[in-house]
Amino acid sequence: MHNTQDVTPQKSRHGITGNRGARGAQYAEWRRTARKWCPTCETEKPLAEYHFDKRGYPIGRCKECMKANDRTPERRAYRTEWNRQNRKNNPLALFKQRVNHLTRFAVKLGLLTPQPCEVCGDWDVHAHHTDYRKPLEVRWLCQKHHATLHQSLRASRRAPAPQEGTRP
Repeated sequence: MHNTQDVTPQKSRHGITGNRGARGAQYAEWRRTARKWCPTCETEKPLAEYHFDKRGYPIGRCKECMKANDRTPERRAYRTEWNRQNRKNNPLALFKQRVNHLTRFAVKLGLLTPQPCEVCGDWDVHAHHTDYRKPLEVRWLCQKHHATLHQSLRASRRAPAPQEGTRP
């Protein structure tokens, strides 16, 4: 094994990234001090040099190697073709893309003016469509709050509906 420290963090019932008490402190310490071997560039690097998955585990290759791989002509051609096929086979994705283009065009023409984030007041904002059938009705949110909103929307779609006769 090439690691100088154990790369497996402590788990808790709150998941690996749960910032709860001593376990959260252990995780933060582990993430700050541990090192990991990158098989592509064959060097050992600190965890700050790696992306992390949803569960909080470092992904196999370092950021530098991932970036180099994403910029190869083969990878770009693959992504372009995948996006083309996705738009062709998914009419909703094509519709959303057209609405986003229309929104950017409306901002250029001055029909829409970006406002500060509804939550924190930051001016670096994204346009969020609550209803894609109304392309000029948008909520202006910073990247952080836009991501949080989408995360809560995904969680509400995943939550099972309560069944009749059962108590919550």
